[in-house]
Amino acid sequence: HNSAYPFPRELIRRIVEEHDGWLPVRIEALPEATVIYPHTPLFQLMAEGEWTPLVTCLESLLTMLIWYPST
Repeated sequence: HNSAYPFPRELIRRIVEEHDGWLPVRIEALPEATVIYPHTPLFQLMAEGEWTPLVTCLESLLTMLIWYPST
């Protein structure tokens, strides 16, 4: 990760060590090809406890890597 965006390196390391690489985050999204009104959230990320900072990082990554190119 070579940008100025703060990357939660320690959280990622703990995910690999404690969860075998599985993200302790729940992602809810609208089905593909759903017609929606403007300003309707397309996806929602949820985590509990100490994993909540990971949501901010993942939301930014999903926005940059999936939503921007698809629109």
